[in-house]
Amino acid sequence: MIKNIVFKLKIFLNHLIDLTFDFKKVFFGKYRKIKKGSKIKSVFILTFDMEWDCFSSVYENFKSSKAFDVLVVTDDLKRKNSSSPSDFLTKLGISFIKIAEFSRSKFGPHLIFVADVNTVIRHRWILRSNSRICYIPYGTSVSAASYSYKHQYNLRLHQKAWRIFVAGNFVVNLYHKHCDRGSSHVIPTGHPKVEAIFNYNAQKRSTSEEILEDKPCEILWNIHYDRNGQWSTWNMYGEYILKLVDSFHNIKLVCRPHPFFFDSFTCSKERKIVHSMISKNKNTYLDENPSIKGAFSTCDALITDGSSIIYDFIFSLKPILYLRNKGSAQLHSHCYNIIRKHHYIGNEKEKIKTFLKEIPQGNDPQKAKRFSSMLKTLGIPKPLGTGNKITKHILTQIR
Repeated sequence: MIKNIVFKLKIFLNHLIDLTFDFKKVFFGKYRKIKKGSKIKSVFILTFDMEWDCFSSVYENFKSSKAFDVLVVTDDLKRKNSSSPSDFLTKLGISFIKIAEFSRSKFGPHLIFVADVNTVIRHRWILRSNSRICYIPYGTSVSAASYSYKHQYNLRLHQKAWRIFVAGNFVVNLYHKHCDRGSSHVIPTGHPKVEAIFNYNAQKRSTSEEILEDKPCEILWNIHYDRNGQWSTWNMYGEYILKLVDSFHNIKLVCRPHPFFFDSFTCSKERKIVHSMISKNKNTYLDENPSIKGAFSTCDALITDGSSIIYDFIFSLKPILYLRNKGSAQLHSHCYNIIRKHHYIGNEKEKIKTFLKEIPQGNDPQKAKRFSSMLKTLGIPKPLGTGNKITKHILTQIR
C-alpha cells in the first residue's frame, strides 16, 4: 500500500517537473540555437547492443559530413544474456563515452538520437532538454492490440520528439490516428535497420537464388519473449518444431529468439534447460548475436511469431511462416495483409509441418506473387539510402 502511494507520488512529481520544463521551452525557446557556420552537435545514445543497426547508417553519414559533430554515448542497461553496448562498440572499433561521463553543458547537443523508450525513462533529462529528439524505433510494430497503440505511438517520447523516422506511410497513419500530437513530426524515410541488413557485406544467398540440393535449407526461427502472453508461440509449438527439425535431413534451423526471450525465464534452471534443448537439438544452431544481419544473409526462409522482424525481412522476398494460435494478439491490417497475400500462416501443427517439408524442396506456391507484386503494394521505401535520406531531411529542416 505504502509502496503504491510512493510510486504514484513519484509519477505525479515527474509530470509536474516535466510541465515546468515545457513552460520554460515556451518562454525561452523550444530548441537549442545553432550558430551560423557552427557544426550540428549530435549524440547517439545506445541503451541495448542490438539497437546499433538503427543508428549505424545515420552515424556513418553524419561522420562523413562536415556539418556534424558526432558523439556516441552508451547507456549500459544490464541484461542477463547480452553484451553491454560499451563492450559491443569496443569490438566494432567505434569511439564512445559512457553516459556517466557525458556533460550536456559541455557538449551542448542540438540533436539526440534514441531507439528505445527505456532510454528516456531512465534519463528524463533528455525530453526536458532543449535538444531536438530524433527517435528511430528499434522495431516497426505489427500489433493491433489496443494496449499497443499507447505504448507504440502515444507515450511522452512520441509526443515530444522533434522527429520520428519510420518504415513507411502506414506507420505515419498509425501515429496520426493514435498520437495526441498527430503525425506532422513522423517521417517515412524507411527504417535504417533494414538498410543495415541489406548493406551487410556477407550476403550469401541472393533474393532469387534457388535452394540448392546439396546444401541444407537454412530456416531462421524467431521466438517472441512473451511466453505467457499473446505473442510467443513457444509454449504451444516450441518442442514440436525442434522435434520436426530433428527428423529432417535437409534443414538447418537457425534459432534466433527475441533478445529478451531467455531473460523472460525467472527460474535459472528452466532457462538453462530451454537453452540446452535448443542448442543441442539436431540440425539446429542457436544464434545469440546482437545483430540479425548475419542470420538474414544466409537463411532461405523465416518462421516467426508476431514481431517487427517481419518488416525487417520482407525485402528479401523469401518465404515467411507466421506462427499464431487462438490466443495470439492480432496483427494490424498492413502487416496481416502482407502475410495473408504473399506468405504463410502457421496456426496449426500440420501447417508448420507442411512449410518445413515443402520449402526445402523448392515448393513455394506464393513465390511468384511475392516477386511480381508484393513490393509494389508495400508502401515502404526501398531500404538502401535510408541513412542518407534522414541526414538530408535534418539538414534541410534546421539549416
